[in-house]
Amino acid sequence: MTDSTAPDLVAVLPYFFVAIVVYAWPLLWPKTADVFSPVGYTAATGTLRLAASFFAIAAAGSVRFELLPFMTRYSRVELAQTVILALVLGRLAFYAGYYSNFGTRFRSWWPTRIVGQEWVQSRLVLAMVVCGVIFLGAYGYLQSKIGGNIFDATMLGEGKAVWRDDPTITWLNRGVLIALVPIYLVAARLLARPTSPALYAVGIVAVLVGLMVTRLGQRGEIVYMGIVLFICAHYLKKRVPMTAIIALGFVALIISSVLGQYREDHLRDQASVQTYRPDKVLAEHERDRTRFEALAVVFYHFPDRYDYLVGKTWYGLVGMLVPRWLWKDKHTHFKWRDSRIMWNLVGLRIPTVYLGALYANFAWIGIVIGMFLWGGVQRGLYEWLLERSKDPNVVVLYGVLLVYFAPTLAALSSTLQYALPVYLILRFVGVAKHASVAPSPLPARGALKSA
Repeated sequence: MTDSTAPDLVAVLPYFFVAIVVYAWPLLWPKTADVFSPVGYTAATGTLRLAASFFAIAAAGSVRFELLPFMTRYSRVELAQTVILALVLGRLAFYAGYYSNFGTRFRSWWPTRIVGQEWVQSRLVLAMVVCGVIFLGAYGYLQSKIGGNIFDATMLGEGKAVWRDDPTITWLNRGVLIALVPIYLVAARLLARPTSPALYAVGIVAVLVGLMVTRLGQRGEIVYMGIVLFICAHYLKKRVPMTAIIALGFVALIISSVLGQYREDHLRDQASVQTYRPDKVLAEHERDRTRFEALAVVFYHFPDRYDYLVGKTWYGLVGMLVPRWLWKDKHTHFKWRDSRIMWNLVGLRIPTVYLGALYANFAWIGIVIGMFLWGGVQRGLYEWLLERSKDPNVVVLYGVLLVYFAPTLAALSSTLQYALPVYLILRFVGVAKHASVAPSPLPARGALKSA
């Protein structure tokens, strides 16, 4: 770091410090904090991302936006400060919606018909067979295209090339990733029992399936699967301590970084763990994901270079249930969906987070209102869980919703992939307690006398 670049860090450091404190606030009281509550989970992930963004800037020695190379240094610093202020404003609005009584009214949004139901084993087997057949068919097609060992998770680039630019086979992702749904369900059911040696078998299957689905080129899926399983264990078995969660998050960042190297052809031969220093790992994660820079790009272009979208990002909801293999040019009809905003601005496939989509559509007031409403919805989800936090049906659906559900089209697509099948299978396999065993009819009084 030189004297000419140090002023950049001095200028953004107070902003990052305030933002990290605001995000981490719910986790500063470990005796009462629940890291897998919506406010705790988003606090943990948000704090890590902010720390990663700061360490990336510190490692570079200055505020640099590779996607905006023509900006002056002063303009880059000012843009970074604006983005951080937006993150703080959005977080405070989220807290207002989450901690106020406003959020409790959303408790009734979440399903109650799965509560307390027992599973019919024959139906569960049928559901698992159906998921297994879909998975094997889809994975067989993927394997025929990329070859190699079926557990070789280093072939991410080849796997992603199979489906990324071919809209006729978008079903492939759905078919392969359906394998995670039975794992979630069975793990939750076994975790609810006092002891279950079968959990070890489920753990082995989860690791193997995780390696297999990673070959799609989707490195985040194995991490999200681990989070959902930890949520189930957290509520059904034993609370996971904060230190363990921090350590696991650190390991997840390292795994994501290494898998990212494997996905890039020019880095494959050198793919390895470069460092175990937390600051270096976080900086590498931000350079790989470029979340902070993607937000900066959005704030740079709206409204000076593009008019606010005024809801166009969510127009794609009308065609969400129609798969791309049936509607090949669907993406051309919804140009400004959250997964296409960065493509239209700088030609890169980087999804825009919810806060960025709110700003691109409705300016600063959109951030305040949108994050307030989202905080209320998340509070309702948590209240729904707390009423039945030992019910495996509720816990597994909560875990999937917490990890995958958000008000963006990309997240809603993941919700359809995981939360909807989990809910439908729970409805299919579940019956009210004792309803599956029909009571024996009492003999008539005359029959008793004759006997």
